Amino acid sequence: MIRAVVKNGVIQPLEPLPPDWEDGREVVVDDLDGQSPNGAADIDTWAEDMKSLTAVLNDPKEWQEIEATLTEADRQNKALVRREMGLP
Repeated sequence: MIRAVVKNGVIQPLEPLPPDWEDGREVVVDDLDGQSPNGAADIDTWAEDMKSLTAVLNDPKEWQEIEATLTEADRQNKALVRREMGLP
């Protein structure tokens, strides 16, 4: 994402543009006014949601099941990537 500001009615980038961007390239500009930088508000909301959702998970057996499920998902993901890359 390229950050830019409006100055004298013209949008000016705050950092260099990618070298493959040529004159005439169409880009989408979004107004970030009122939004937290880096989505901090979204992260805070997500963290609060996760706290409330996991508050009832106080049984160690449930946590073991969750961890086992995540471990299996990770194993399957790695196996899929290996197959796609042609690795054993």
